[in-house]
Amino acid sequence: MYFVVNTTASPSREEKIKQKAATFRFVSIFVPFIAPQVYLHAMVRDAHGRKMSKSLGNIINPVDVIQGIGLEDLHKTLLGGNIDPREVEKAKQGQKQDYPNGIPECGTDALRFALCAYTAQGWWKVAPLIVLIRLVSLVFFLAGRDINLDVLRVQGYRFFCNKLWNATKFAMMYLGKGFKPEVDIVASLHKKPRTDKSSSDKSAAFVHSALPPAADMNSTATFGLLNACLASSPFLSSSHPSQVDVVAFESLKEQPSHWNHPHLSRWYHNLNAHTAEERKAFPGGLGVLTPRPAPLTAMDRWILSRLSYAVSACNEGIASYNFPQATTALYNFWLYELCDVYLECLKPVFQGTDAAAATTARNVLYVCLDAALRLISPFMPFISEELFQRLPRKSDREPPSIVVTRYPEAAKLPFRDQALEAEVELVQKIVSGVRSARSDYTLPNKVKTNLFLNVYDKDLSRRLEGYTDVVGTLAYCSDVKVTSSPPEDNCAVVTVSDKCSAHIVLSGLIDPAKEKVKLEKKKEQLKAQLEKLKAATKVQGYEEKVPAEVRAANKEKAAQTEAEIKRIEEAVVSLSKFRQE
Repeated sequence: MYFVVNTTASPSREEKIKQKAATFRFVSIFVPFIAPQVYLHAMVRDAHGRKMSKSLGNIINPVDVIQGIGLEDLHKTLLGGNIDPREVEKAKQGQKQDYPNGIPECGTDALRFALCAYTAQGWWKVAPLIVLIRLVSLVFFLAGRDINLDVLRVQGYRFFCNKLWNATKFAMMYLGKGFKPEVDIVASLHKKPRTDKSSSDKSAAFVHSALPPAADMNSTATFGLLNACLASSPFLSSSHPSQVDVVAFESLKEQPSHWNHPHLSRWYHNLNAHTAEERKAFPGGLGVLTPRPAPLTAMDRWILSRLSYAVSACNEGIASYNFPQATTALYNFWLYELCDVYLECLKPVFQGTDAAAATTARNVLYVCLDAALRLISPFMPFISEELFQRLPRKSDREPPSIVVTRYPEAAKLPFRDQALEAEVELVQKIVSGVRSARSDYTLPNKVKTNLFLNVYDKDLSRRLEGYTDVVGTLAYCSDVKVTSSPPEDNCAVVTVSDKCSAHIVLSGLIDPAKEKVKLEKKKEQLKAQLEKLKAATKVQGYEEKVPAEVRAANKEKAAQTEAEIKRIEEAVVSLSKFRQE
């Protein structure tokens, strides 16, 4: 349970002591009935680092952040008190400056996550307190670094909540209706050695299993199972109709929906086109073709490795009250790893016809969703509960709520592979470089290019061969080849590392003369922005008056602008070498 206790220090030492004693007295009376430890975060200030004051108009009511409030209603909160009318006008100006459109609705989860992310670990002070009534020993944890609360950052976490919702909804579409996760299948697949993508055994991709009982034939789970089987086979038992199809067809009480189960619907109409006599003449069958899970791909192992890291980081962060460590790991996993990379890599898998690969991908995806929702539940309890209720269960004995579900432990998800993570980090660097180059030449995502990876190391070349499909998917390339002799003409060249460069074939896709004009114009705009940034940093009192985080942001923005200018200059040089066709 979370208690809000005002611990704002006053200038008077005597008043400070009285206030601290009142805080301890409040906690000692109420909290022992709930928990043996109390965490008191540091003072919450406004985004500019100022103490919250009615005269400044910078008091942030948590309810207003959760529910949102317009500027006019925000002004009304200043009335009805004992503030001097002149101070009210000053406060209104402060509110107008900080919240020109009012405070946006952010929700409870976003505010809670933001406060935890803000609570950077400074120093800790431990004060044991013995409460004689119940003989309960309380330990107070006081964070030493103040929190400069920026509502726009809280709003950013609200957008993060939207991302969680959409990602889970998208993933549930991939899982399909009636999906039932297989117990420990991912752990058993992970124990098997890595295999090259070209050496998978297709002959053992399917096994025959019995039809579900007649009582379960019309359930959503059975419809999902049959639909998955028919995604890679025209009939249930083989490429020809059999008595297995007849038994299943006669057990169905209604026609399957084309929108929910398209393959099952197609099969149903095929069987329905035969007469009863024709169906009787079908040969016997061995059972339902069930896809056997394929070996884990490199990207399956990578996302499981990153999940394992997130679990370790969250457990360590919570145990040491270093909440930013946990929130950072969760934010990165959900946004940059699961959504931006893994879900994108799964699209070709689920759009293809390899049922065995799809079966493995579904189970890996389920493990990630289940563990990641449980990981984030202490920080975002409401949205995690809502999404958790939509996940399929392994059995009826699973806990009914995420609140009473066991928190993930690193020992039960031992998937960390740092060597593999280093490989994928290089792949991501390649993808980032290619995407930036495409952006410079204003190529839309739907325009696919050919890509040649010039690799100067044989071992690296062999390893990158296994990621050509991944690079093609993430970098919007139709064909990716690893070579030691790439084409030089009409290519944009991106240097990835001292051992690898990417050659993007642009022949026929751009007009070099027009692109040079565009790039030169963009370079001039960026140079103007850079000069403006540098001029702002040279203003007298900049180091003393501008907050540290703003100075850091300006420095980072200047570095990014300089890097972009350099990249554009390289692109202009490449365009100068283009041959006219």
